[in-house]
Amino acid sequence: LLVHQWLRPLGFHPDQIDRVLDAVEAGHVGATFFAGDHQVTVDRTALLLNATAATLLSCSIGEDLVVPVDAPITVQRCGWDAVDLREGPGVAWLDEGALRYPLLFRPWQAGDRMRPIGLGGTKLVSDILIDAKAPGPEKARTGVLVSGDRIVWLAGHRVAEGAQARPDSAS
Repeated sequence: LLVHQWLRPLGFHPDQIDRVLDAVEAGHVGATFFAGDHQVTVDRTALLLNATAATLLSCSIGEDLVVPVDAPITVQRCGWDAVDLREGPGVAWLDEGALRYPLLFRPWQAGDRMRPIGLGGTKLVSDILIDAKAPGPEKARTGVLVSGDRIVWLAGHRVAEGAQARPDSAS
């Protein structure tokens, strides 16, 4: 009854809500249902309600570090004294000397691989997101920062080995 009261005002039809509940009962993690501009996804321990995922925009970033106003990323130069590794995975502290311009920020794609810090090898981006237990809607909105032909940051998750800032890094 609560799920019906929660989803009906958002445009979900009662039959569709019943299918949502059936998916929860069957444990169909990742099952997604759409109505209007909302989606409900069955996650491991909850139902996730999101606005319908908009397409993540791609943008090229030159040495001037200028990004479009509507870009899903901000970039700035700083010295080691400004680095605060406690800020978490939503911020990537990168060694500019290890980067090749132009950088490309884009949605991750099936088959993308990267070499996360400490892994000692490469791993599929999809597997990193699975290991992080990222909900489906978050996966759809996750981007990667590409330098040359390698992914240097899986936004919100991991920085690539060799791309991380160090005390002797370029700014």
